[in-house]
Amino acid sequence: MKIRVNRLALSETLSLVGSVVPSRTPKPVLRGVLMYTQGDTLRLYGTDLELSIDAGLSQVEIERQGRVLLDADRLVGIVREGGDEVLDFDVAGDACTIVGSDSRYKVYTLDIEQYPIVVPASKAGGLSVSLKDMREAARQVVFAAAKESSRYAINGVLFELKGKRLGLVATDGRRLARRRVNGTVSEGCQLAAQRVIVPTKALALVERLGEDGEELSMDLSGNQIVISCGDVAICSNLVEGTFPKYEDIIPSDYQRRLELDTLAFSSAIKRAALLTTDQAKGIKISITSDKMVLSSRAPEAGDAEVTMPISAGCQPLDIGFNPQYLLEALRVVQAPRIQLELGEADRPAIIKAEPDFLYLVMPINLG
Repeated sequence: MKIRVNRLALSETLSLVGSVVPSRTPKPVLRGVLMYTQGDTLRLYGTDLELSIDAGLSQVEIERQGRVLLDADRLVGIVREGGDEVLDFDVAGDACTIVGSDSRYKVYTLDIEQYPIVVPASKAGGLSVSLKDMREAARQVVFAAAKESSRYAINGVLFELKGKRLGLVATDGRRLARRRVNGTVSEGCQLAAQRVIVPTKALALVERLGEDGEELSMDLSGNQIVISCGDVAICSNLVEGTFPKYEDIIPSDYQRRLELDTLAFSSAIKRAALLTTDQAKGIKISITSDKMVLSSRAPEAGDAEVTMPISAGCQPLDIGFNPQYLLEALRVVQAPRIQLELGEADRPAIIKAEPDFLYLVMPINLG
């Protein structure tokens, strides 16, 4: 293989593909990035055997077709640190020469014959959604997924397609986030037939894809989900297991409904939590007919109290929350106002925001 490639374009694509390459693995060959030519395009491929990504770039001149497997960390360093507009790659035998205007590297290649290429059985195309909507949806639910395994498969994000609406749901058992997006469903779409659980790492890649005006396509291929956008394809194993029946725990009978300014509510929570400690992490929200008081108390730190006016008419209530769980939800809300729904002190709170975001958080006992 012999090519000349735009360094900045290569660096951007390499950053995306390199993010799935494991830094520690018993298989040294997995630390590599595969570079190969396809027509007039240079493509980069990386995998950790559970998640793979294949991305192309067109800012390249190809003199000789071919492929090469290079250590990802070394390649990233060479491409990132150079100040050249273009880099020349020339593969001969077991070495690849990389030449810039004032630099030259001879890098030994990895054994390409031992490299596992995970190829899906079919390309994505069953469901198409706006990339902008999907990026936002991923950001609004991924944070709520469990970081550790449990008897339920909640260390991923549930995908459930109902009609033309895709629901993304994540929970860690203490809070739950759900966002729905509209899409276009093709005939034979496998996503329409079942609920699946997608790893959070795959969704994190979605946030780094393309431009907001583009469309994203996805569908199932065996036990994998294939996500495509532009010249990038992501293939990920699904999380095995059962996602809990979350619909049963979302209350629909609450009478206390407060419409709040998103930034003002977030600021009040932050200020009320300033005197919390590791031993006293919670804040109390006290509702009266015309105001909300957010407070915290820690024996070794002191007391804090912040007051917010609310619409008149709510029944009184004292309820405790972990402030971090509230702030993490408000941080991903794009709408200027949210609706806070409350039941009794031992029942979860609900935060709703446009477009079609729902967040449920369990209260805590402040003692």
